[in-house]
Amino acid sequence: MTDPIVKLGSKEYTVKPLVWKQLRTVIPAFSRFKLKSQDLLKGNFDEAMMDDLSLIIYEAIKSSHSLTYDQFTDLPITQEEMLKALSVVAAQAGMTKVDGATGEDQKSATSS
Repeated sequence: MTDPIVKLGSKEYTVKPLVWKQLRTVIPAFSRFKLKSQDLLKGNFDEAMMDDLSLIIYEAIKSSHSLTYDQFTDLPITQEEMLKALSVVAAQAGMTKVDGATGEDQKSATSS
């Protein structure tokens, strides 16, 4: 199975399965982000949430792409692209399963 690709700005980035070193950063950031997810549903997206989201996505793509954090944060990425990439990273971190054919989170796909 090939690694999933996320589109950020005008480019595509491969998201390989995360290694322990990445998980040490990504899982705490996911936890902080999840704690505030109700705020996101209300349309409140504060700087701390944006920082955690950036950190999660950057950590997931940096091993496959020579990109500094500053270069990453200078990309013309939309909030929608970042949130879509989040579910891919969660799957690659072993936090959820994603249907490889559709890219959908299987938990949300079966609960509708």
